[in-house]
Amino acid sequence: MANYMLKMYKHLKEDGGPHAQIEGKETDDWLCIDFGDIVVHFMLPETREVYELEKLWTLGPYDDQLAQMTPQSLPKDFIFGLTPNSSDHLETRT
Repeated sequence: MANYMLKMYKHLKEDGGPHAQIEGKETDDWLCIDFGDIVVHFMLPETREVYELEKLWTLGPYDDQLAQMTPQSLPKDFIFGLTPNSSDHLETRT
């Protein structure tokens, strides 16, 4: 399916259109093609269960709700979020 999609894109793309970027060629269970404006993931059902991509669409509203909560209303051991200057570690509220 991914190979067919790539062939069709190359056949139909306009001159100067973005080149497709491919990730996951070395894997047997997942492939991602970035067409510039659209990103398509191809996964085996088992792999899809692991990544749970659908949660990405539902976590935004949840994060918005957390941002509106006061720190005093959260449990003491709650991981509140990432530090503003780093995505390498999580900050815990003390």
